[in-house]
Amino acid sequence: MCRSKHYFLNFQLPTIRRKLLEAIDCSGQDHVALLILKFFDEYMGDVRAHMTFEDKKVFTYVRGLLSGVRPDNYSICRFSKSHVGVDKKLQELKNIIIKYYRPQATGTDELMNMLLFDIVSCENDLRKHCELEDALFVPVVEQLETEVEQQPASSLGKAEESGKADAEALSEREKEIVHYAVCGLTNKEIAARLYISFNTVLTHRKNISRKLDIHSLAGLTIYAIANGIVDIDEVKK
Repeated sequence: MCRSKHYFLNFQLPTIRRKLLEAIDCSGQDHVALLILKFFDEYMGDVRAHMTFEDKKVFTYVRGLLSGVRPDNYSICRFSKSHVGVDKKLQELKNIIIKYYRPQATGTDELMNMLLFDIVSCENDLRKHCELEDALFVPVVEQLETEVEQQPASSLGKAEESGKADAEALSEREKEIVHYAVCGLTNKEIAARLYISFNTVLTHRKNISRKLDIHSLAGLTIYAIANGIVDIDEVKK
């Protein structure tokens, strides 16, 4: 997720803002143009706040679940509700520009077309990002919540102690194998990608399961996303 966050916040949205400044007159004379720019800046702030929330709250929560601890004041369904419509405001901005902005200068048609194309592209990317979270991330975290709730109380302390060391417990090679596994590669494909034997991959997979006490691909996916081993956009549905 960190890669997609970097892409949206540090590349795609700033690029749209730059093209917005080129395509509309923000010199101060056109009040509609200034309001459009303000609208977009507020939207960028909303997206930044949402993705910061993911980093600080959601992934901390998931790491807690992986350690066998579930805070009483949060659930993953609240996260799912928090990103509803994160792409809708861009659609609204696009419609406002098309319907209500009247260019003051000639020769800006090409700039405006490029701006609208980028807005549509970003809108689609954000929608797919949220759909992937809802289709993959949220269901497996819900499953993990259920497993933690059903876990005997006597095992929680031990799980909490061991969970903090999980990421450090894996070797760099094992992290590579986790990355490729949750991205959908078969053991044979992983062996070819890393130039190691098929049996070596199997041995690493067994060691990973033993170290993490995670035996399903869904659980491994949560672990990999929560620990920054894989970006959610890299994970196949």
